[in-house]
Amino acid sequence: MTLNKMKKIIFTSLIVISITTLSTAQRYEHDAGSLNKLEVYNMYGNLEFKHSGLPKIEIELLRKGTIPKEFVGLEFTDERKENTYSNIGINVKVKGRTITVRPTGIQSKFNDYRIWVPQGFAVFYEGTFEEYPALRPLWEKGGIQNYIEHKMSFEGIQGEIEQNCYSCMLTFRNISGPITANVLYGNIEAHFKNYNKDLPSSLKTFSGKLNVYLPGQINCTVRFKSFSGMVNSEFDLTNATFYYQGMPVGDGTIKKGQPIIKPSIKVDEIRASINDGGGHLELRTVSGSVNLIKQND
Repeated sequence: MTLNKMKKIIFTSLIVISITTLSTAQRYEHDAGSLNKLEVYNMYGNLEFKHSGLPKIEIELLRKGTIPKEFVGLEFTDERKENTYSNIGINVKVKGRTITVRPTGIQSKFNDYRIWVPQGFAVFYEGTFEEYPALRPLWEKGGIQNYIEHKMSFEGIQGEIEQNCYSCMLTFRNISGPITANVLYGNIEAHFKNYNKDLPSSLKTFSGKLNVYLPGQINCTVRFKSFSGMVNSEFDLTNATFYYQGMPVGDGTIKKGQPIIKPSIKVDEIRASINDGGGHLELRTVSGSVNLIKQND
């Protein structure tokens, strides 16, 4: 073997070792054991929650984010030193059957992460609510949505999902529910694979649109509410009751494709059945449209 060939082999090996080390260093793993819930707080980068076929939580750092200049100098109460994994910027705490994840500091708040969730886990996310005192100066300048706008997706999660944030673009795919989603600024798109008949789902945004995809054979009872936007459905809606400012103003059946609520008529809420009715689904926006879409079974 020539000297040049040996050098090339050694150099290639070092590259492989470096890449392997980097990949390992940017991932956190925790065996699920008896855990059944994941809580994530105050991460403002793009987040992907995905179903995992393995009995463990995995958190992967995808990209280090950029700190908006408006956040420089703010003091946050959730910057904890214990149980910290600084290589990917997270703090992890296990209590009872819940594992809680927070960023370690202001830099890691804006990192992008992919989080793999075991079968049956409930997932809870909350962004900015507990940080209100620190973020108040930004509110006074004109609204947090000017400084925090991130994407968040939940794919294949089969447990209960609760999501609360001020400003984000939110997507659910291959979901059964139940889902509770509250967004102040941003759109919500939800694709239900099945629908949990036993527990209600609720999707709300103050300023944004709702696109909800449901199987054609679904049985559920839906409640629409929109203050200044259109509400449309690709399903026939039966046993419908119309409301305006909390008072019933009529009833009937609405054929698919017929606009349900629009600013020109005095109806701001409707409760109706899809097919045979069943589990409850609430869709609410103040400024934005609500679209109920039939997906291919």
